[in-house]
Amino acid sequence: MAEAAGSSMAEGGREQDKGGEGVREEAVVRAHRGFFPVVYGHDVEVKQGGGAFLIARDELEIEQGGGQCMIGLRKLEVEQGGCAVMVAGRAEVKRGLIGILLAANAEVKEGSRVLMTAPQAIAAGIVAGAVVALARLLGDRRDRRRLREVAGSTTPGI
Repeated sequence: MAEAAGSSMAEGGREQDKGGEGVREEAVVRAHRGFFPVVYGHDVEVKQGGGAFLIARDELEIEQGGGQCMIGLRKLEVEQGGCAVMVAGRAEVKRGLIGILLAANAEVKEGSRVLMTAPQAIAAGIVAGAVVALARLLGDRRDRRRLREVAGSTTPGI
């Protein structure tokens, strides 16, 4: 998947026992320079790379990279990157491009652009649904009219 803190693999960022008094720490999953289809962990850091799905249970940090779908349950930071869909508790974007942003608290800094937020995405979905329904209704109406014309025709095969 991606290299974790230290020299061992993090197996998706699962908890790793650091010894001592039974204290467990979460390993940071690091993905550097490359494309990773799925990167998942407690804390995820992506630098100069990207992936289809970048998912962090706590914090997701992206620097000069991006992905199709980024999910940071608590915090998601993007610097010089972007994605199609970003879902986060708290999002911070610096010099990035985001397609759809779904966040409880979002901070879009200078040089950044967000195409749609949650209310805009919902409105676009409603409009698209209405257009498809109207097109289907009109299409059915035309089909019925053609069937009536064909049924009333005296010429065979028409």
